[in-house]
Amino acid sequence: MKFWRGKDGIWRVRDTIPCLPAQCDACKAGKSHKKHSRRFQKSLGKVKGEAEALALEVVQKEKDRGRGVEPIPTLGKAVLRWLASHKVGTNRDNSEVSWGHWRNIEEFGRCYLYGMEDMPMDRITNEVVQLARGRHLNGRTGASADLWLRNLNLVGNWAVGAKLVPARPWKVKFIDPPKARRPTLPMSMVAAYVNAALEVSYVTKRWKAEGAEVRYARNEQVKTALYLMFGLLLREGEVLGFRWEWLDLENETYWPGFAKGKDLKPVPMPQWLVAFLKVLKGDQPRLGLIIPNDDGGRHGPGFTRKAMAAANRKLGVKGISPHRIRGTLMTQLFRQGAPPKEVQTIGRHEELETTMIYYEEDLEIARRHMNELGDTMGLA
Repeated sequence: MKFWRGKDGIWRVRDTIPCLPAQCDACKAGKSHKKHSRRFQKSLGKVKGEAEALALEVVQKEKDRGRGVEPIPTLGKAVLRWLASHKVGTNRDNSEVSWGHWRNIEEFGRCYLYGMEDMPMDRITNEVVQLARGRHLNGRTGASADLWLRNLNLVGNWAVGAKLVPARPWKVKFIDPPKARRPTLPMSMVAAYVNAALEVSYVTKRWKAEGAEVRYARNEQVKTALYLMFGLLLREGEVLGFRWEWLDLENETYWPGFAKGKDLKPVPMPQWLVAFLKVLKGDQPRLGLIIPNDDGGRHGPGFTRKAMAAANRKLGVKGISPHRIRGTLMTQLFRQGAPPKEVQTIGRHEELETTMIYYEEDLEIARRHMNELGDTMGLA
C-alpha cells in the first residue's frame, strides 16, 4: 500500500488487490492480466490523521470486495433491505410482519435517521445513537424516543442475523419513562359504542349513485368487524383477513389461520357471536373473507377507524382503538376470575408474560381486596 500527499495537498492511497478468478470478468473471459490483480487509487483528504485511518478502511473494503465479501451497508440501505425482505403483499395473512409494523419501519427510515442514513452500520457508536435520540426527543416524549430506539435496534439485529454486519456496534439503554394509564372501555358502554359506530355514514360518489342499500351493506361490514373484535379479541388486521373456512360453528371454535408459524390450536367462541355468524352465513357453505371489499379482496388498514373515532366522540371516551378493545377485554376476563392460561389461549399469545402486559391495574379493586383480607383476618 502506498500512502502519499500530492502537490495539491490531498492525501491519497494506492494498492494492488488480488482478484478471484471465479469473480473476475477478465478471468472468466479467458483473458490474461498481470498477476490476476487489480490496482486502485483513492483521494482521502488534506488532514493526515483522518486520511491514514480512512486509507486503512478503504483498503480493507477493497480487499473484502475482491474476495467477494459484501461491504458493510449504510443504515439507510439496511432499512431499505429490511423493507424489501419483509414486503407486505396483497395476501397479508401470509406476510411475516403486519402492515402497520412495516409502515412504521418505512416511516422510521424515511424521516427519523437524523443523519445516520449515509453512515456505515459498523461506525454507528453509542455516542452517535445518543445524539440522534436527543434530536428525536426535541418536542417528543420519552416513550416516543424508546420506540425510535426499538426500531433502530430491530434493524441492527436483523442486519446481524442477515450477516450484513458482524455485530451491532451500539448498546444504548432505554429511557423507560413511567407508563400512563391506558384507556379502557367500560363494559356497560359496549352496546352503545357499537351503535354509535354504526351511525357513521360511509358515503362516496359511487355509493350515492347506488343508493342507501350499499351504505347499509357497508355498515353491516363495520358491525361484523366490531363484533369480531369484541367477541374474539382480534386486532383489526386479523379481522380484515378473517376467513369463513377458519370457523367451526358447530363446536363454537375457530382456528387462527393468521398465527405465523405457531402451533395452531382451536380457540373458543362466545355463543352470541356464533349465533350472529350463523345468521350472516346462511344455509349455504361459504369460503373466503368474511368482510371482503367490493372486488372480493381485503380492505385496507384503518377500515374501522372513522367509525370508532365517531363513537369515541359521541360517548366522550378517548383513545379507544382496536388494540385497546383487546386490552379492555383481557383485563375484564382477569377481573371476572378467568385463569391466566385461559386468557392466554383466548388472546393467542405464545408467552404468558405477553398476556399479563395487557392487564390494567385498578387501585380501587386492589383496595377492595385488601379490605376483604382485613375482614377475613378479623382485624377490620
